[in-house]
Amino acid sequence: MDYNDYAQQAEEAYKAGNDKEAITFYTLAIEAFPKEGYKGYDKKYLAYLHNDRGNAYSCLEAEPPSLIENINPIDDYNKAIELDPDFADAYFNRGFYMFAKRRESEDDFKNVIPDLNKAIENLNKAIEKDSKVPDYYFILANSFTLLAKFHDENPNGLSNIKIREEYEKYSKLAKENSIKMFNLFKEGNDLEQDDKELGKDTLPIFKFSPVNENTLKTLINQKLFLSQPHKHWNDPHDCNIVPLPREVQEIFREKARLQAFMIAKEGKNTYGNTLLWSHYADSHKGICIEYEY
Repeated sequence: MDYNDYAQQAEEAYKAGNDKEAITFYTLAIEAFPKEGYKGYDKKYLAYLHNDRGNAYSCLEAEPPSLIENINPIDDYNKAIELDPDFADAYFNRGFYMFAKRRESEDDFKNVIPDLNKAIENLNKAIEKDSKVPDYYFILANSFTLLAKFHDENPNGLSNIKIREEYEKYSKLAKENSIKMFNLFKEGNDLEQDDKELGKDTLPIFKFSPVNENTLKTLINQKLFLSQPHKHWNDPHDCNIVPLPREVQEIFREKARLQAFMIAKEGKNTYGNTLLWSHYADSHKGICIEYEY
């Protein structure tokens, strides 16, 4: 296996939430990477590997020294920035790790704001070249959110009015960039067109449910109970809505409130589907509600 194979396995493990496995494969990829001066050496790609290994390590709830010798996120982010001084993600990730984990020295902690400002500066340069990349706005939104929190939690002698002004300014910028990011994802995934296509058929949709308080409220109040997919649905991979980084997926999974329906296929008796009654309607003891879309 070469470094590309290891990097691919590392990425798959990271996306699946297997952080320890991801660290192992990222380490193998870094060790197998061509040395400087040899064919295939690419500073920016090596910087990505160090940044991504840092992310995997920072996701671990506990970091026992025996897990991976001589590796920690700060070292990886430092190396990524050394290899690619314009690497906005690495600046943000280093700043975020120091802010959120607070495991480094007080001097390092003071670098949070310079790191975030450097990330914002480089992201704005990237947006000038290509304004259609949602990830740029995602990191920008996170950077502004972190700056707002930093000023809120670490006033550093600023007056209360100044703290509030800084907090509100960065919160507003975070919101603006979040909206830009979601609009680009919406564009890229053509959600409006999908919605129109579904509405064209005017076929009924079905909801198979157990008989419980939420189902009864649905019928009585003519409102839908929206559940958290990763807590209430039977598939742990539900709510992986769009191809986002795992950190964002986790936000979606925590915040999303959705309802699942079965779309009717013309000429098929959807409400007579034995499998759906078994899985979703309390082993045939529940009900099936038909809705017009």
